[in-house]
Amino acid sequence: MHIPEVKSLTGLLLWIPRFVFNLGFKAHAFLVTALAILPIFLATTERVHTPKGEEIALESSAYLTTGNFEGNADSIRLAKGTEVRLLAKQKGAYWAETADGKFRGFINSKYVGDNKKAKHLAKRERMSCRLISEAKFNRLIERQSLKQVQRKYINAEYIKTRGGKTIVEYGFKVFVPNDNIGTFMRPIVTYDKEGKYLSHKLVFWQSPRSKMMTPGLVDLMAPVASIKEFPRVSPFDKLWMEKMWCYLPGFALLGIFAILLVWRIPLVWMSNSLVALIMGGLAIFPPFVWLSTIKTYGLAGWLSFTYVLLILVNLLFLWVSYSGLRCPQCKHLNQHEFSDKRHGKTYWERHRKAHEESRGPKQNEKWGLWETGRYKKDSGLFDSLSYESRTNDPSQWETVSYRTHSWDQVVTYRDYVTHSQMKEVINSYKCPHCGHGKEDIEKVCVDKKEEWSNTTYTKHLYYTEKVANDGRIFDHECKER
Repeated sequence: MHIPEVKSLTGLLLWIPRFVFNLGFKAHAFLVTALAILPIFLATTERVHTPKGEEIALESSAYLTTGNFEGNADSIRLAKGTEVRLLAKQKGAYWAETADGKFRGFINSKYVGDNKKAKHLAKRERMSCRLISEAKFNRLIERQSLKQVQRKYINAEYIKTRGGKTIVEYGFKVFVPNDNIGTFMRPIVTYDKEGKYLSHKLVFWQSPRSKMMTPGLVDLMAPVASIKEFPRVSPFDKLWMEKMWCYLPGFALLGIFAILLVWRIPLVWMSNSLVALIMGGLAIFPPFVWLSTIKTYGLAGWLSFTYVLLILVNLLFLWVSYSGLRCPQCKHLNQHEFSDKRHGKTYWERHRKAHEESRGPKQNEKWGLWETGRYKKDSGLFDSLSYESRTNDPSQWETVSYRTHSWDQVVTYRDYVTHSQMKEVINSYKCPHCGHGKEDIEKVCVDKKEEWSNTTYTKHLYYTEKVANDGRIFDHECKER
């Protein structure tokens, strides 16, 4: 492992990226896998948690929202002094329920006041939800009671009791495939007074923002992509947490595959060509699948651009760190070491060339009228004035006055042939584990001779160029008559 030296401020700022780059493929495999699996581990090991909450008496009359979505929006009025159970904090409100548990929803923090009990409540994630396909949701909800759903999957966000029935809104994001894209729906479920399932309906929540979403993909990614209500580490608490959750899980499979390559034995049967093909696929498709999934949360529009850029950088990084590393015979990840150098065959190469002997005087020399054109600064590009209408940045172009200069000229040439004696130098490399060898051939010129013709020949050439009023020359061209 090479530790980079620090010789300047720039070197100091780039020290960490250079150090990580120099770690080598094996260290990169473990580092990427650890970083990618961390947010996956935190997401999949979370359990559904229903906080006990704190009971308080309202300081003034208040409204408890008991439904939020289409056809279910509702609230109840609570009188001053009513006992309520505050379950958690969520932005400028409290997630709360009545003391008998028959109504649950959100109550504005202004109705609670400066209550000491409220200060110690857990924070509920505002974007919490559980992704699920429609088919899987239907199977789940019809077989589970209200208590079972809350214990195993997700808490009821809103509850209200009417006429012996309990109407519940869950934070399930139910994917319904339709219109070639699909839609995320929110379920409103009705239970009897004992909490047994009666019926449900789905109301529109949002479009998925990705044409790649399918029911199978939603259920596959749900354990990782779903956001828990009370996560140990929320992906939206800190900027660095959000970036880890947004970017890294998509590269977990690539990291695991790289570790299997380091381990060698599980993939010893696999050819290098197949390994390269699989690694390329894992570097592209899983990240795109993960990107399609997290876009459902309406994250910043630039996420797609930066993610694609990260995929391209990762492919370049793989090519630099892995290319030629795996031995085709024993499959160890070690560069072949230099073994010896020997000389190969010697042979002659022959090349025919022309040498300019002399130039005659300029003939038929002409100067055109003054014209106006445009010259692109620091590029050498020159075009007519009309180019301004075709460029996005006219300020890059400089207006110049010029005249077209043309003439004929006779040039005398003499042919000659070069004879080069070449020698092959063969460098041999061997795998330090199995001795598998490979070679590269270097060509070296050891002698060179020139054979000149006794005769000459002439060419009649026609030259044109644009000469600016300050002497600069543009578009110099030469054609044979």
